[in-house]
Amino acid sequence: MYDQAPFDPQTHLMQIEDVGLNALYVADCEALAEIASLLGHFGEAAELRERAAHYAAKLQGLWADGSGLFLNRRLDDGAWSTRHSPTSFYPLYAGVATPAQAERLVREHLLNPEEYDGPWTIPAAPRNDPAFAEQLYMRGRIWPPLNFLVYLGLKRYGFAGPRRALVEKSLTLLVRNWREHRVAPENFSALDGSGGIGAHTHPLLTWSGLLAFIAMIEEGRVPSPLANVPMATPS
Repeated sequence: MYDQAPFDPQTHLMQIEDVGLNALYVADCEALAEIASLLGHFGEAAELRERAAHYAAKLQGLWADGSGLFLNRRLDDGAWSTRHSPTSFYPLYAGVATPAQAERLVREHLLNPEEYDGPWTIPAAPRNDPAFAEQLYMRGRIWPPLNFLVYLGLKRYGFAGPRRALVEKSLTLLVRNWREHRVAPENFSALDGSGGIGAHTHPLLTWSGLLAFIAMIEEGRVPSPLANVPMATPS
């Protein structure tokens, strides 16, 4: 995703507007505002909600209508990055996408077998990206935190079918590896669903449990993190 990001040697920063980081910032402000309200810190809650609204509006500027995606954008020349990842779906989790945008994100990309859909999901690089074939660390493999955050976005927007499919595939990924190899790995192959074997994947990492945790949320066995968040409705 950052292969096309220019680097500024003076500031030591990549010169790119990042969809995922900004979406997570909006979601953080929203969550912190709720906590502040519960603690009676209403001034801080108001400030956090203002920040969330401000950066949500800015994040809308990263919608590339021609692609039907939220895309990273270069700061040096304003060009869209043509490389994307599941972080393009994070505006769903942050509640930033319009219903029409949410519909396109899911229909044209998440459920597209040439990109993110398939028996083993969600790859960190789409299947038609040159990085996917590498299956090396973040270049094409499946990461539980990505599945978790995309699941929450689907839940927030009421995509029941795609959400349940993601839950089922995620749980299968975890259970299969545990039963066959007694591993709950850091990441998984998006080619055959294997994990915890070979380089660049730890065989036991706690966030692998997120693949089961979303099933527990879906079944109502644990409270949803979105319990007090306004739900959106796809168009």
